Amino acid sequence: MVLISHMVLVSLLPSLSQREVNTACSRFLFLKKACISPKTGRPYIQSISGGADMSIENLAGNYTHGFLVTFPSGEDRDYYVRQDPAHAKFRKYISGLVVPGPSGILVLDYVDGDFGRGDKVEIASSDGDGDGDGEEGKEVPDELSDWNDFEDEEELEGYYGV
Repeated sequence: MVLISHMVLVSLLPSLSQREVNTACSRFLFLKKACISPKTGRPYIQSISGGADMSIENLAGNYTHGFLVTFPSGEDRDYYVRQDPAHAKFRKYISGLVVPGPSGILVLDYVDGDFGRGDKVEIASSDGDGDGDGEEGKEVPDELSDWNDFEDEEELEGYYGV
């Protein structure tokens, strides 16, 4: 199964009260239950997470909140974007709460590890220990723990299986 990640950054109006912000964000998160597949009659969004920007890098621009919606297929993502009535209703609602114009909402969809050019970088994470090495409990070797340690591009590509 190829999961589609649908990243949404929004710039909520600064005039909104915290209650209005909380309501808008709760409604976004509720789409996980509200978006129903016409084929199965069941919710089809795999997951939704989100929150307020809290980065210390100061690179968020005007974007105040981010959300990540995960779909089990491109077909489900396409239905969500083009046809889902719950999503269409939410889009209409949120449009009055974001900064007008292109800086109000930014959307980027991707498949994890697919960087374009036909190559797919496999970084195993199903082992459950979160280190991405594909082996349960195995630590990433010290010499590979910091990307700055890679002397050349070949070494980096070899580690990530390209």
